[in-house]
Amino acid sequence: MPNSVPQSICFSRLRLKLLSLLVLFMSSPLHVSIAQGQDDKAIFAKSYRDYLETDFPAKFEKFEVGPKVIELTLKVKNNSRYDAKDLAIAVIPAHIPSQRPIAKDHLVAAPVGRKGNRFTVRMARRQSAKTDRSHCRFVLVDKKSPQELVALTAATYPTTWANGVQRDLKKMVGKDRKGLGGIPPDSDRQDHEIYSLGLSHATINIVLNGLIHPKPRPGFTQWKFEGETLYINEKLLGQFDRRLRRLRQNGIVASVILLIGNNKPATGADPTLLVHPESNDTGKFAMPNLATAEGAFLYRAIITRLAKRFSQDIDSAARVSNWILHNEIDQAGTWTTMGPQPIERYMETFVRSARIVHHVSRQFNPHSRVFVSLTHYWNKISPGKETYRARDMLDLMAKASTVENDFEWGVAYHPYPQNLREPRTWLDKNVNFTFNSPLVTPRNIEVLPAYLAKKHMRFRGKEPRAILLSEQGCNAKSLSTEDQQLQAAGIVYMFKRMRMIPTVEAFHYHAYMDHPKAEGGMRLGLTTEENQHKYAWDVYEALNTKQEKKRTSFAWPIMGPDATQHTKRLQTVR
Repeated sequence: MPNSVPQSICFSRLRLKLLSLLVLFMSSPLHVSIAQGQDDKAIFAKSYRDYLETDFPAKFEKFEVGPKVIELTLKVKNNSRYDAKDLAIAVIPAHIPSQRPIAKDHLVAAPVGRKGNRFTVRMARRQSAKTDRSHCRFVLVDKKSPQELVALTAATYPTTWANGVQRDLKKMVGKDRKGLGGIPPDSDRQDHEIYSLGLSHATINIVLNGLIHPKPRPGFTQWKFEGETLYINEKLLGQFDRRLRRLRQNGIVASVILLIGNNKPATGADPTLLVHPESNDTGKFAMPNLATAEGAFLYRAIITRLAKRFSQDIDSAARVSNWILHNEIDQAGTWTTMGPQPIERYMETFVRSARIVHHVSRQFNPHSRVFVSLTHYWNKISPGKETYRARDMLDLMAKASTVENDFEWGVAYHPYPQNLREPRTWLDKNVNFTFNSPLVTPRNIEVLPAYLAKKHMRFRGKEPRAILLSEQGCNAKSLSTEDQQLQAAGIVYMFKRMRMIPTVEAFHYHAYMDHPKAEGGMRLGLTTEENQHKYAWDVYEALNTKQEKKRTSFAWPIMGPDATQHTKRLQTVR
């Protein structure tokens, strides 16, 4: 036998080598950078939580935006402790998190006055005729300390607009709640068959990257925003305009889903300024870049362009009533990536995105609203990377909006069946009728409105949040008659349960057409990929019409008596 080294010695040497490599990595710049990044994120998360729990000594009582002037009135506890000359207003730009220390260059040269036991401030709405301060947050600070500026209020957003600032628009309300998600690009034609479905609501996806750029591009038109030259894809914007106009002409309420394509080039070049710099390399869509001044500026610019164009006071003009942000943020790694983040850091950025869209769109349309997009993973973290519990995200959203001056946001929920391939959602098992239910699907959809009706979730503690069921569908396992009827029965079950909930404003069915190659073999559409009507088409067309009873009668034997009763009453949520 040839000489050999004992196996135990080989393993010992291997362990020593691995240990040496580990020591080298632990001391390397790469490891230090990763560890530092994780520490920084944890520190950020804690500072944001602490900020949201801070009992500030002052609050804004009036925050009114006029055409040229912003007027503020503040109430301060123990106001005799403060001299007006020691107070100032800081304006926090969109790219800076709310809990960051106040910088001196954010102070506004507008004197703080005293009126009885209140402090008042009047300032120009625009800074140097450029930046619109109505898109920003304001903080009352005590500047007496030479070491630091002390925040006396939370970072607070505007609440009201003076007469004449917003356009005099009527609120669009659908005749009922039947809708369609992701309407096709050729729906600008009046003869398109989707209009025979009797729709009252529709969603359109708008990927913002293709609409705006800070530098000249072929086919883009020059446009000035706040004194800076940007470039707009007018041809693409016109395509959206025509589809939205056609929806309005048919009395259909339009909800736009705002998306940021995660276009990180394979070449390693920098993505567009709109993409959050910490987004991963595989997510389909990204969080907007609110980490840099340039990214936040570009985001405000395109939102302003869209909101202004789609809020015209002309009856034939395109109109957007609801802005959905962005897509399924609880499954962030795939649908709205910002890279691995504590939930606090992720939601702090999301809230700023929602606030920008709300305040920009409200300056044109007094009825405009934003909605947060979530999956059916209610109190359970879904599989995949960068995922969160939907309920936790709503709690943080509610807390942040209350602290910073509540605004009228709602929830765009996607209550698919527990198993997306199984249309018999009445058989869902991973659900219950408590606020701790792992999932919220059509089987227990009443959990969502019940939770949103809790006091801490209500708009200013009074009004329940509005709900759009903005994406849900049932799968046909094949194109056999039996499987098509199962799909249609699932749709009937979904729709009838939803219809009993007053705060659900719309039911956007997904989808118009089957896309089995793009959707893992599933057939969720009302038509086949060859545009042949499925059984579900005739059923969906009949909902909310005189034909409903006749065309849905097939569904009750499929569901059975217990599931049929689910469609007639909601269950109490505990």
